[in-house]
Order: sequence, then C-alpha cells, then structure tokens
Amino acid sequence: MYFLYIKALHIIGVIVWFAGLF
Repeated sequence: MYFLYIKALHIIGVIVWFAGLF
C-alpha cells in the first residue's frame, strides 16, 4: 500500500514536470 502511494506521487510528479516543459 505504501509502495503504491509513493509510486502514485512519482507518476503525478513526472506528469506535472513534463507538463511544465510546455
């Protein structure tokens, strides 16, 4: 459960970072 929570935050962070490039 904790691993999925960290993984979800990582995926969201990558999406926000990638969107920030444009």
